[in-house]
Amino acid sequence: MTQFRKKPVVIEAVRVVTVLIAVMSVEWGDLPDWLKEAYARDEWTFNADGITIRTLEGEMRAEKGDWIIRGVQGELYPCKPDIFAATYETAAPSALADIAAERQRQIDAEGWTVEHDDEHSDGSLALAAACYAEGPSGRSRVAKITGDVSGGRGDTPVWGVRKVLVPVMWPQTWCPSWWKPKDRRQDLVRAGALIVAEIERLDRRAKP
Repeated sequence: MTQFRKKPVVIEAVRVVTVLIAVMSVEWGDLPDWLKEAYARDEWTFNADGITIRTLEGEMRAEKGDWIIRGVQGELYPCKPDIFAATYETAAPSALADIAAERQRQIDAEGWTVEHDDEHSDGSLALAAACYAEGPSGRSRVAKITGDVSGGRGDTPVWGVRKVLVPVMWPQTWCPSWWKPKDRRQDLVRAGALIVAEIERLDRRAKP
């Protein structure tokens, strides 16, 4: 049976008591912009005891100890502190978040699904990761690509074989055109995402 994993969702949130302290002392500058903009749209009101949020499902009350969450579509909703603590944690640092996002991009945009990765049992995912970790300044070898060699000149493709440079460790089973180095940080993010893919592949294989 194919398994599915819920995509990680990053939300923004603020404690109701923090909001009340800011608005009661007229220190609105201490509040996040999204909350101030929502107030200007009359999406929430306040009194000394809490906040009332207007949603598509009706009005929802948030008490002093609660959180106000801004969802992925910009919607606001209250959350009790115990549920918040059990559901959310501080978002990963930028580097880890970027690796997770790149891994998801590889799945969504490149088609590197779980099934696809499982076919690469030759260690090629780790080899490709090593190439991106080293970057284009490392040792290279000449590889051949069959395809359009016109270089975009003219309206008619010219089919042939062209030579390109790829890292020495670039997997022999991978097309040379898959080697797409960017800047140093982006290459390291890609390396991290490929390493994650290889670790996940090994974990799946180890399952009884």
